Amino acid sequence: MGEQTQATAKIRRLSVVAAAVIGLVGAAVPAWADQPDGGIGPGSATAGVKRPDNGIFEVVGRGWGHGRGMSQWGAYAAAKSGQNYREILRFYYPRTTLVSDRTSDRLRVFLSHRGGEVRVRPEPGLTLWWTRRDGSTRPEALPTSLADCRVSTWRVRPIEGRAMAVEGYSCGAWRTFVPSRKILPSGRASFVAPDGTVAVERRTSDGTKVRRDYRGFLRVVLRDGRLRPINVVSYEEYLRSVVPAESPAGWPRAALRAQAVAARTYAVRSARDRGGASFDVYDTTASQAYPGRVRYNKDWKVTRTYEHARTDAAIAATAGQTLRYNTRDALTEFGSSNGGWTADGAKPYLRAQTDGWDANASDNPSRDWKDTVTASRLQRRYPSIGTLREIRVLERSGGGTWGGRVRALLLVGSAGSREIRGEDNVRWALGLRSAWFAFQD
Repeated sequence: MGEQTQATAKIRRLSVVAAAVIGLVGAAVPAWADQPDGGIGPGSATAGVKRPDNGIFEVVGRGWGHGRGMSQWGAYAAAKSGQNYREILRFYYPRTTLVSDRTSDRLRVFLSHRGGEVRVRPEPGLTLWWTRRDGSTRPEALPTSLADCRVSTWRVRPIEGRAMAVEGYSCGAWRTFVPSRKILPSGRASFVAPDGTVAVERRTSDGTKVRRDYRGFLRVVLRDGRLRPINVVSYEEYLRSVVPAESPAGWPRAALRAQAVAARTYAVRSARDRGGASFDVYDTTASQAYPGRVRYNKDWKVTRTYEHARTDAAIAATAGQTLRYNTRDALTEFGSSNGGWTADGAKPYLRAQTDGWDANASDNPSRDWKDTVTASRLQRRYPSIGTLREIRVLERSGGGTWGGRVRALLLVGSAGSREIRGEDNVRWALGLRSAWFAFQD
């Protein structure tokens, strides 16, 4: 849910300059000195923009991401101006209550995987828990050797999408440890280590091979003919990876604490909403960025550590704290930057409002931006329209420059038209940082 935050982490680590001092009125309601212009600009309303001669549409915009909930750059500016994390959360999630939630102690994180086998690095005391055909599950110590040779890798291998087997690599070949006929197809194979971490090798959805170490243990299940590697981890240990991936560890303490509460709440709600599913959250920004504890190279040498002492401290300072609306966990969406105006999230606590913290964060590289959209891109994505001739903005959200974010637009082509509705769909279709933009004439 920390949308685009991994991709912009390096940008965010630009040297920090002093943010504007922002006042606070009443219950943490900011008094903005510089509100976004509420007027109508180029490309707004329902006016069409004709295809330029070179096929390149010039675009100006504000913010990065969907704009709902907390702006991470806004939280940064608020913290720099002296607000504490409770005040930050109160502004971005109004009408919610900060509570202590310790009812759930384990989270199931789906580690993005292209399919095929999942590999695990051996370590002393590593134990395999697997589901027998009779439905029982019990642990079995994994040996250090098979066929009188040291096991260098363990793997779970899918067999024709109907079963899975556990094998170890030794003496130059893969050797079966638990054959598929013994494992319940709808069961699981879990790797548990005494030190509470597990080193995993897998291929991500784009085919990249990655080696990461995760806290907790690894569970592998077979669903829909494909293996799903799932990291089962405590909420607080999960956050040790998420918070520094979503907000730079060098940011002010209050911003990091606000991020910890928002990320924890998002995970708790997701777990409760998914109920009987095999996992609770994704490890990508489809939920929240979760890179694990460390990254290894091909020789299993650590090349990067993802956790940080400053974000660990923010997590500990807010341990167990979540936000609720009435009696239910809030949907604490957040993103990099809203450009100075939050988007309506269709919840009483995700409302559209001016955000002077984000608007006045002068070192925010996404507060306003320029970009281009090519006709060729849109023609490839929507070939049924033929040659693109015009783009019409059909509807905006209201509020802010140009009349707000684009909620609907129409692509007019030589062979037909294509209407695109929804702010998320609009920015995805055009490949822009946010739906708050206007075409330059």
